[in-house]
Amino acid sequence: MTKRADIASMSVEEAKAKIRAGESRCDVAALDKLTEADIQAQAAEDLEERDWDWARASLERPEPKIGIHIKLDADVVAFFKRQGAGYQTRINAALKAYVKHAEKRRA
Repeated sequence: MTKRADIASMSVEEAKAKIRAGESRCDVAALDKLTEADIQAQAAEDLEERDWDWARASLERPEPKIGIHIKLDADVVAFFKRQGAGYQTRINAALKAYVKHAEKRRA
């Protein structure tokens, strides 16, 4: 999961205030219908929303990337570019997933 700088965490009341002040492009009518309980219920159902055990967390420094020149089929590049910025990172993630899968099969 990628964190974006433009994502903010706030209460329903804070969000409504920002919308009324013209500081958001959110659907005001839909947001006005939500209660804090509705939002909490949606967050509880969200697979990304978990109770993390930070006691077992560790800091892992990523390996430095190596710049190479690679030729890929145009349709492959187009597929990743259609998903927006960060297409090279997604291509790297797809290759990394393939390597992990291939290493598991060999073990």
